[in-house]
Amino acid sequence: MLRQDPNLAELCNNCVSEAGFYLRLRRHPVEYLSWLQFASEAARVLEEPVVENNHLGNIGNCYYLMGSFEQAIATYHDCLHRYQDSGDFLGEARTLTGIGAIYAARDERLIAIQYFEKSLGIAEAAGHQSLVANALLNLGGAYSDEGKPSEALSVLQRSLELFTANNDLQGRIQVMNNLASAYMMLGEQNKAIQQLVAALQEADRLGTKREVAHLLGNLGVIFAGLQRIDEAIMLLNESLDISLLIGELHLANITQQNLSILSNRQKQVGS
Repeated sequence: MLRQDPNLAELCNNCVSEAGFYLRLRRHPVEYLSWLQFASEAARVLEEPVVENNHLGNIGNCYYLMGSFEQAIATYHDCLHRYQDSGDFLGEARTLTGIGAIYAARDERLIAIQYFEKSLGIAEAAGHQSLVANALLNLGGAYSDEGKPSEALSVLQRSLELFTANNDLQGRIQVMNNLASAYMMLGEQNKAIQQLVAALQEADRLGTKREVAHLLGNLGVIFAGLQRIDEAIMLLNESLDISLLIGELHLANITQQNLSILSNRQKQVGS
């Protein structure tokens, strides 16, 4: 249909940019995915490869948020090859970070670190401070997950400075979340809680539901470790409700597992 009607193709291609607020407001990614798939086809019909690549990258992100990791990787790799063939280094850097995030979510951290380091190298060579900050953010999170909190803190502090200089509030929120993980690994629970509470306040002001869900979940895990079980369950349930609402199934699955563990712990204590 799009190939037969160029006007319809142009309309679909333009409309998706108007719907771009979907993921920023953290609405359900399935809603945005249908827009993007039409828009990608429309851009192909209109022979606009740059726009098509942008749509493909966002499609990969939707699959990632939905927990469809294999589809996300396949889509991102398609996008990556297109950027490499066209010489779009910044698009390549963004896509490498996206692929790394998927491997990190699958606990394949060493592979994730390789992708983040490649992205960082390209971003630094291009002098693109926003992409540098984002690559450092993800690299620091991977270092923390890999059990290297000191390396993580160094990288994340640099990322925080760049996000602050760029007035990127959402980036700051994500860095503070990762800083909390690093502090937890170092046994500094109070600093971790301070980071998460500060990040939650900023996320509430910004209205980013995905970040709120992640922060609540991480705060719940910390409280569980401090044996504040009732508070932990309350926070995790709130995180779960938001995750299901916005369709972030990977986070919802993790939260459900944590709630199951805490429920079993309560039963053991009660018996």
